[in-house]
Amino acid sequence: FQVIDLKELMFCASDKGYTTFHLKNGKKYIASKPLKEFEEQLTDKYFTRPHQSYIVSLKFIDRYDKSGTIHLKNGIKIPVSSRKKDNFLSQLFSWNKW
Repeated sequence: FQVIDLKELMFCASDKGYTTFHLKNGKKYIASKPLKEFEEQLTDKYFTRPHQSYIVSLKFIDRYDKSGTIHLKNGIKIPVSSRKKDNFLSQLFSWNKW
């Protein structure tokens, strides 16, 4: 088991039944469970699920553009699905930083 400090977790990405955890320091950890298995544990006031393939830490969002893309502080771009856009924007605007 790998213990991950949630303050260092930038985002999680789904890939065919596996989940990759991307940390601030560039490290990646792969779990042999789908993203859905981690959704309840992570999506709260600090994390959001803007797309079926991603869970993102609100702490690491640099900006959101109207094309439906989240830009993280490290330059990575995450898509926001049209059906999850309203919920994502609501979370983003009401978010209180750690």
